[in-house]
Amino acid sequence: MAKECPACRLLNPDIAERCDCGYDFATHRIAASYAKPNDRDVIAQRGMTVAQVGVRNIKLGLGVLAAGLVWAAVVSNNGSGRPLGGLGWAIGGIVSGASFALRGLGQYRRGKRLDSRGPFL
Repeated sequence: MAKECPACRLLNPDIAERCDCGYDFATHRIAASYAKPNDRDVIAQRGMTVAQVGVRNIKLGLGVLAAGLVWAAVVSNNGSGRPLGGLGWAIGGIVSGASFALRGLGQYRRGKRLDSRGPFL
């Protein structure tokens, strides 16, 4: 039976010790990826638990969401009564920030469930 990686949701064989994304099934932490050892995202996550990666992604997502909201306010209220071009960029920032924050929330919840199980499954 395959086991699902809690970090990236990839299905791995039962004998896998580490997922392609770098998640180590024994320690419940992100380690070096065998598939992409020099990927900047994987390097940034080394040594972090899934919950810690989720918190980081929530913070990043909320930052992008806030920037999108500020940009939407600037673009839509320029004093001339006409919206400036670039409202699509603001909407894109809002949507991508919200989706990134929600992804981080899911990672955080999965990480907390893993932490509650203990080191041995």
